[in-house]
Amino acid sequence: MISSNVVWYDAVDSSTVLPISTILVNGTTYYAALIDIVTGCESNVRLAVTTDLTACGKVVVPDGFSPNNDGVNDTFDVENLGFLHPNFRMEIYNRHGNLVYEGTNNTPRFNGFSNAESFIKRWRTTRRSLFLHIEL
Repeated sequence: MISSNVVWYDAVDSSTVLPISTILVNGTTYYAALIDIVTGCESNVRLAVTTDLTACGKVVVPDGFSPNNDGVNDTFDVENLGFLHPNFRMEIYNRHGNLVYEGTNNTPRFNGFSNAESFIKRWRTTRRSLFLHIEL
């Protein structure tokens, strides 16, 4: 992982830098080395860092939301989902089993309007039974 002037490795003697997209694993030790921003040279000392993701919170699925544009609970947002599971995929279905929303960490949150190709974009899904499927 390259973040400013720090590079990350999965072993103290590794020669392969971890990509920035690497998903950290709880309890795993990673090794950081500083890069001199003037010379581009890497330090010969690597700092061991063991991750502790237990303080990152839990995934909390709300039991409802109110997309009425009052600024409170206007979107269906699963707390900590994107942080703890950045590659998640979410699908929301109506009571007839039709897909009305597909989302990932990079998709705007469900606001009561369908973003699925099979529905008209302005179709409002509120006041209907909805079913949630999350793939981690």
